Amino acid sequence: LKDYSISYNTSATLWKEMEQFNNNKGKFTWVGFAPDYSSTGHVALTGLKNSVEEIGKLASEIRGSKYVGQEASKINFIDVINKQSLVQFAGHCIINDNDADSSFLAFSNDGKNTESWKLSVNEIYGIHVNSKYLVLSACQTGTGILKKGEGIMSLSRAFAYAGASSILSTLWKVDDKYSYALMSGLYKNLDKGLSKDQALRQAKLDFIANGSNASAHPFNWGPFATLGNTQGIKIDKLPKDYTLYYIL
Repeated sequence: LKDYSISYNTSATLWKEMEQFNNNKGKFTWVGFAPDYSSTGHVALTGLKNSVEEIGKLASEIRGSKYVGQEASKINFIDVINKQSLVQFAGHCIINDNDADSSFLAFSNDGKNTESWKLSVNEIYGIHVNSKYLVLSACQTGTGILKKGEGIMSLSRAFAYAGASSILSTLWKVDDKYSYALMSGLYKNLDKGLSKDQALRQAKLDFIANGSNASAHPFNWGPFATLGNTQGIKIDKLPKDYTLYYIL
């Protein structure tokens, strides 16, 4: 970490496709999602207080917009990733070790049907993702079943095939109380003109330098990884008087 910036991809073919996008053309606005899980009925989905705070603080710092609580629904997320270029999800990811296509991101329950809050790997392959940088600040979004000739069948891989040119994923479970410091550092470094892999590396180094011996343990910063296009991206901050919405 002290000497190198590291990025990943799932295949040479996908790497070539993801590298074709030029992030230097224009600036991109930021949108954050932090779901509420009180009405999903899924026993593994506990509330993530720190994630709501994380998205709220980042939206204020970056001057972006946010969907939190019940507004952080699957249908809103699908709509946003088809239109917005820089999107962050801070919530739960459920991995199915027996059926990779059934792994899913969990959103707020909009009450339409029993599955309306799940965005599965299988569904992701069928949607269009226009986001140029998708930040998946959730547990294990870069892990899954290893399939011969295909690689790791993860949610990150599915989003890459659906059109995302760059993804920040996680390789194991993350502690949401540390995510804010890392993500804040990431965006500040991007604003300085660093590439995505360099921005993440520097955010990790700063996190280690400013934290306690306990918080600086690799378990807390190590899972975050850059997948795909590593070019820097310029964030177009909304006007200071822009009204952010915060719904719980």
